[in-house]
Amino acid sequence: MYSLLEQIGVDFTPEKTFDWSKNRIYDDYIEYNGLKIITEQHGKQHYDRPIRDSRSLEQEQENDELKQNLALNNGIDYYFVIDCRESNKEYIKENICKSGLLDLLNVNQDDIDWEQCSAFATSNIVKAVCDFLNKNPSMPIDDVATHFKFSKKTVYRHQRLGKQNGWIRYGNRRQLLKKSAYNSKPVYCHENGEYYRNAFTACEHIFGNATEGSAKRLKVCIRGNTLYKNYSFSFVTQEEFNRVKSESPEKCFGDFFNL
Repeated sequence: MYSLLEQIGVDFTPEKTFDWSKNRIYDDYIEYNGLKIITEQHGKQHYDRPIRDSRSLEQEQENDELKQNLALNNGIDYYFVIDCRESNKEYIKENICKSGLLDLLNVNQDDIDWEQCSAFATSNIVKAVCDFLNKNPSMPIDDVATHFKFSKKTVYRHQRLGKQNGWIRYGNRRQLLKKSAYNSKPVYCHENGEYYRNAFTACEHIFGNATEGSAKRLKVCIRGNTLYKNYSFSFVTQEEFNRVKSESPEKCFGDFFNL
């Protein structure tokens, strides 16, 4: 879908969140001829078995329905769900074509280079992100995310996988520190009832900014059972974070833990 929308030249944003989406992420948001359009590409876990132990098939499908209702009730004109349960070019191409998306965008399916789409989908995008980070060690993560049209969460995830595979050199200490903070213990805020994947994310969402120092100070306050900027926090387990994120994703900020 990313390659297809780039070929069309349409104005789109992947991994889009909205003020009304309750921290839920939509695969692609498109604006075309005054229309607001969302596409969701659903893999096997939406139809068969979940890829995470933390969310059942029923919970996955309930969340899908809630996301769609939220979108259609908040100004989205068209909401396309593309069946991608089979990971092959012809299957996905057929479902994109019959969805009506191309008709809405006034695009002929014969004008799409489907081989290019397939090549992009099977390319190692993690390696591409790591190569870019190696060439631009001082670039802020926000700018890297903008360059690839990814969310910061996706860049962090690719960064982490790249380090595991030995593809990345940390020329920028700030990137490494932010990565380390991003992967620390999950945090619960007693005042707002929200859960955060780590102290860095808590500072970012509650106070509007985060640094290595602020995340460290927050963790010191938690361990000492004292307030941090008039807020009280506590650590929670990764299992609890995953459970709450499955049941009430609007209360949780950050990705699931892979347990």
